Amino acid sequence: MKGRIFSVFLAGLLSACAPTIGSSTLLVPSSPSPYAVNAEVDSKGTSVTLADFLQTANTAAGVCLGEAHDDSAHHHLHARLVEQWGRAAKAAGRELAVGFEMFDASRQPPLDAFATGVLNFPGLLDASDWRHRWGWDPVPYEPLFEAARSSGAQLLALNAPRELTKKVARGGLASLPPAVAVQVPALVLDDEEHRQFFAASMGNHGGAGLSENFYIAQVIWDETMAARADAWLAAGTGKPRLVVLIAGNGHCHDSAIPRRLARRLAARGAANAKVLSVLTRTHGGELPPLAASDYVLTVDGERMAKHKKNDTPPVERFGDGVISRNRRAAYDFELGDTYEAGLQLVGSEVKVLRAGKADLSEAYVTISHNEAFLHAANIPEQGGMSFGHEAKRKRKLLLNRDEIDAIERATEREGMTVVATKIYFRGGRAKVEIALARGKKHYDKRETLKRKEADREARAAIAGRRG
Repeated sequence: MKGRIFSVFLAGLLSACAPTIGSSTLLVPSSPSPYAVNAEVDSKGTSVTLADFLQTANTAAGVCLGEAHDDSAHHHLHARLVEQWGRAAKAAGRELAVGFEMFDASRQPPLDAFATGVLNFPGLLDASDWRHRWGWDPVPYEPLFEAARSSGAQLLALNAPRELTKKVARGGLASLPPAVAVQVPALVLDDEEHRQFFAASMGNHGGAGLSENFYIAQVIWDETMAARADAWLAAGTGKPRLVVLIAGNGHCHDSAIPRRLARRLAARGAANAKVLSVLTRTHGGELPPLAASDYVLTVDGERMAKHKKNDTPPVERFGDGVISRNRRAAYDFELGDTYEAGLQLVGSEVKVLRAGKADLSEAYVTISHNEAFLHAANIPEQGGMSFGHEAKRKRKLLLNRDEIDAIERATEREGMTVVATKIYFRGGRAKVEIALARGKKHYDKRETLKRKEADREARAAIAGRRG
């Protein structure tokens, strides 16, 4: 088991991503909560209600909310908590920020664009290079990001650049050039409790030098996230502030981010230096070893799945359905394999599509540098929008690499074209159906017209008999 954990540990550069080692007694169910998010809350061995937990959190300066990155129940629970904190902040005149381990500071502009509606969620993933810089499945995260945006919170990119921590993990602090070394915040490397946590997570892997360099990289992640959260708290406008940090459980136990953020708050004499450590696990799951915390949230994955079905509007409520079909495609082309692609849009385009306006009669697809793009699809401009768009601009399609490779082979080796056949909403997201196509000859088109005319006559005859 520890060998598997160490592999994950190395791959994530000490993010302590999954609560897979250590053990914890199952919690006694808490009293019913008005928030109905199917979670139990344990505080130092005592069950408390979720309402009491939220009330305590609202008196803190910071809450480090730990997760297992691959557990969708955790993300759904955290989305509901962020919604509650957002409502409480508005009622109390308090400012709220939600910070994310998933983004380093260089990815703050895409987060800002998402927060203001310039980018939708797929656009945020693309602009932040989520696939390469984070890598975990983004789909379960979407409710959390949408909740953070709709709450009116400021969204913060918290982490240190992965390139920096990789370099330190391999060669230590001395390997950093001066221009990069200045990015490293003040580090506390003599916290014995944190070192014991690190040693328990590492098990027996690695020599002393390797372990020390990896330990310093871990601390850089924690200290950087604490420093960025503190910077936001320090830049207040006079109103009370709360920052919620979303990070792996290995970063949110007492001796990790919470203690390092609290130290910074105390050092500058902040009026409120309380930072809560909150870990999340699924019933029957485990937490990182020696990971002490103020609270443990235990979510019932099965009940949460049912709850998600109950509290999420059915897809029809999102206006699912076909917006526009390219009726000329089947007339001009012999259509082959089809693919469903996501569509990177700006906010104004989504609103126009919701209104049922789009024209695909001239739309086609190209592949460039392993990416797919939709050209000449007409999503009309609409006046009065804060963020407009160009009606026929080139738009990126969201396909996986295997699909892109297959399309590219068909166009390069077989001389096929790729056309857009319809645009629609599925599960609240805009999708485009694209098809490999080969142009018809003139007599092929005549045959198509004849078949359509014959079909119309047959339908008319049947209708006449029924009348």
